[in-house]
Amino acid sequence: MKIFYGSAIQGAKNRAARAHIHRALIEFIKRKEYMVAFEHTCGRTKKETAELLEKLLGHFHPWALNEQSMYDEK
Repeated sequence: MKIFYGSAIQGAKNRAARAHIHRALIEFIKRKEYMVAFEHTCGRTKKETAELLEKLLGHFHPWALNEQSMYDEK
């Protein structure tokens, strides 16, 4: 079974402060023999989060890494 693990990653003052918690939960899920669809919540920085997503979704356009551009599009 594949599980989507998600949590809020925007708005955090410091993503790294929560990344280890997400990693621990994802590793627990994997030890129970489930597959985790996305592990982007383990990113300690915006860049690392984007790299984790790109592994699964493919290359992002440069504007996608600019948070203000994403808000303007919405």
